[in-house]
Amino acid sequence: MLSAMPREYFEGAAGIVALLEGLDLRPLLPSIQCPTLVLAAEGDRTFPLRHAHALAAGIRGARLKILE
Repeated sequence: MLSAMPREYFEGAAGIVALLEGLDLRPLLPSIQCPTLVLAAEGDRTFPLRHAHALAAGIRGARLKILE
């Protein structure tokens, strides 16, 4: 199905990923006040565990669950 997608689809997706590379939401994390569960997967190359730990640490009371 992916091979049927037009080239513009992939160009748009690449543009979104490029925008996310510089996005820093850390200053907003302390304002989250709802119960939060951060899920992470061992061996995830897209979102390394160090990022999941930092995310959970930035949200008061957040729990971190690492999946095998």
